[in-house]
Amino acid sequence: MDNSRLGCLTRSGLYISFLAAIAFFIVMIVQGNVLYSPGALNSQQGKSLGGVVSHAAIGGHCEACHAPFWSSTGMASLCINCHTEI
Repeated sequence: MDNSRLGCLTRSGLYISFLAAIAFFIVMIVQGNVLYSPGALNSQQGKSLGGVVSHAAIGGHCEACHAPFWSSTGMASLCINCHTEI
């Protein structure tokens, strides 16, 4: 019996890893920002920028500040959409 291969590099190990990755991405797409939610956003109010007075007013619309990983738009570019004085 050849035990020189890692268990995860067997055909069944790779198949299970692939299925787990697919399941993870399905949950990520269906559940939206539930997987990575850091908690409540800052509710300190400032001057109105684009009709929004605090990050908490954006609510669960994470895409207002965070671009998806496949996008070429960075987070800094999205910040400048509202915070033009920076």
